[in-house]
Amino acid sequence: MNRDMTASSNVSIKNTTYHTFCPRIIEPFSDCYCVGLTSQKIVLTLEFCGGNYQGCEIYQRNCTAASGFRPSGGGQ
Repeated sequence: MNRDMTASSNVSIKNTTYHTFCPRIIEPFSDCYCVGLTSQKIVLTLEFCGGNYQGCEIYQRNCTAASGFRPSGGGQ
């Protein structure tokens, strides 16, 4: 993976290409995968923080709690 990756870079994970990082990557929720990163969270961090944030349970839960609605486009 390119060390000089920026927010506009493309990241390919699980045969899917994402074009933007999670909007919370700069100021993450306290329970985000990228906070206190461990080897067990690397894959989850790359997938959800790296672009598939709409499908992230943590993002959905925190957005729902903050605004009273569930973000579209992700989850079950």
